[in-house]
Amino acid sequence: MACILVADDSPDVRAALVAILEDVGHTVLAASDGQEAVRVAGITTPDAMMLDLMMPRLDGIGALKQLRADSRTCRVPAIMISAIDDPVYKQLAARAGAQAYITKPWSAGLIESYVGRALTAGRAALSTLGKSPGTAVHGRAPVSAAA
Repeated sequence: MACILVADDSPDVRAALVAILEDVGHTVLAASDGQEAVRVAGITTPDAMMLDLMMPRLDGIGALKQLRADSRTCRVPAIMISAIDDPVYKQLAARAGAQAYITKPWSAGLIESYVGRALTAGRAALSTLGKSPGTAVHGRAPVSAAA
């Protein structure tokens, strides 16, 4: 399956997302804020990312902008998650490069569906560049978010 980066400052939300994604066979990298997400993604390029909009130190939009500026992560599909259901924030997330915006609360089925679509879009983007899936991954070494 795929490697998914999940960044959320709420330990409960982060644990729930990790459980949902691991239950369907994904490997999950977890980060507690945007700075940690950028650092982890730079070490182990994920196949898709889920970023909370509001996090300490660096919010999801700021993290996504940094990830889009990095050649290793610029094409990794990103899903923004938030309790804020506001068209302004949805537009900001889209401008930063998010392919989707999920409003909390969500269901496991919704998370699985959005991640599946993001992975499909990521594979399609790679194929248009003449690369096979997996070539976007640079040095996929095990990494601990706490490292």
